[in-house]
Parts: sequence; structure tokens; C-alpha cells
Amino acid sequence: VSSVAAIPLATDPVQNGGFENWTAGAPDNWQLVGSYTDNVVIANSTHAFAGSYSCNLTWSTTYTRQFGQNISVTALHDFSFGAYFWDNDTGGRGRLYIWWYYANGSAAGSEGSDEYTSDNTTHWQLLWYNGTVPQDVTTACIQIRMYDITGWDGNAWFLVDNVTFLLAETAPEFDPPTVILIGVILTFAVMAFSFIKKRK
Repeated sequence: VSSVAAIPLATDPVQNGGFENWTAGAPDNWQLVGSYTDNVVIANSTHAFAGSYSCNLTWSTTYTRQFGQNISVTALHDFSFGAYFWDNDTGGRGRLYIWWYYANGSAAGSEGSDEYTSDNTTHWQLLWYNGTVPQDVTTACIQIRMYDITGWDGNAWFLVDNVTFLLAETAPEFDPPTVILIGVILTFAVMAFSFIKKRK
């Protein structure tokens, strides 16, 4: 599991990240990316990391499938994107992925974590991805991606819950304690140099 970045004063723009709200059988604020008929998205009340529901994603193709939502982001601010997975199918796996967009709607590129879910029948697993929003970007399409792997038997599934995207409220800058420490060191250096000159 990737380490979780320490982001003080962070906001989370994800809506319905805990999959507690559903309308007509679909999770509010989430959608499949693309016009696919081989995906099934349903609420699961048997296993939920928190709350009453998780989201069950099932697919029956060896082509990559995406499930996500668009969120507003601030360029050059640090982020931590994470989700909990319950993967009990040897034929498929999931990971976190992001598409970035400029204000005019054009794509600015994409990136994803190097970590995938692994089969585990006993507990939830956390995937977490840290980074910095690219320059001039205003929107992110955060995605849960679905892949086939060795053991594929025609379909696969996993559960996902508690999706979060912690976005720093301010851009990175010098750490105040570090700046103070540097100042103290320089002050002592100047004092020591002056003292040596006086003794000569």
C-alpha cells in the first residue's frame, strides 16, 4: 500500500465517495466512462468498509473498463487519492487512475498508480496514490479501473468503498520550521565569523 501523504488543511471534493446514495439502482455522482453494456454496477450491503453500502463493479470483457466522476481541482496543489477494495475474484483486479483536463475541456494527460488490487478473501485493502495537480489543470476525472488477469473466466468483480481525494488547500512552499532553522544557522554562522575576526 502506498504511503498516505500528510496534507494539512485538505479538502475532499469527491461526492458520494462512500456509495451511500443511490438513485434508480445507480450510485449518485458516479458513472461508467464510455458506452458499455458489459458492466454491472450495484449496491452491496453485505460488505461495506463504512456505512451501509459499498459499490459492486462487475465486468465481462478483457478490455479495460473505467468507473469515475469529475471533480474540481487546483493546479499545482498536492493530492492523495485513495479507495478501499474487496477483491475476491482471481480473474480481475482494479487500480486508481486520473485524467486531467484544462478549463476549456481539453485533456491535459493522465496518470495512474503502479499498485493493483490483489485477491484477499478476509479483509479490505487500501490503495493510495499521491501526487501534484498539473499546471493549468482545473478538473480531474478520478477513476476506478477494471482489468482482466490470468484466471479470467469470462467475468470478474470487486467491491469499492470510501473513495477520497484529499486536495491541499495551499500550494507547496517552504516548511516554516525548516526556514526558521536555516535562519538560526545563518545567524550563528555570522556571529561566529564576527567573533573570529575580533579575536584576530
